[in-house]
Formats: sequence, C-alpha cells, structure tokens
Amino acid sequence: MSEGARSVGLVVEAEADAGTVRLLVDRMLLAEVAWATNELLDSLRAWRGIDPDTASTA
Repeated sequence: MSEGARSVGLVVEAEADAGTVRLLVDRMLLAEVAWATNELLDSLRAWRGIDPDTASTA
C-alpha cells in the first residue's frame, strides 16, 4: 500500500471514529434531555396534585 493510500485510510478511519464518538455524545445528550423532561413533568404533576406513579403517560 502506498503512503498516500495509507494516509487516506487513516483519515477515513479517524472520521469514522469521530462519527462514533459524536453519535455516543448525541445519545448521551438525548438521554439527559429525556431525564430532565421526565423530572419536569413529575414536578408539574406534583404541583398540580397528580401522583406521578399513577399518572397516565398517554
């Protein structure tokens, strides 16, 4: 394999790794947003006197 082909392969692999890291970060952020949303909804239900354990999610 030539030096140029090896360099291109390393760049492609690095971009793939960066994409994987980006995807993992995006999933972590989405999980944080989901958790915060659930906490907010539970707080609003409690404020309105609704038991969050028996409240419908529909």
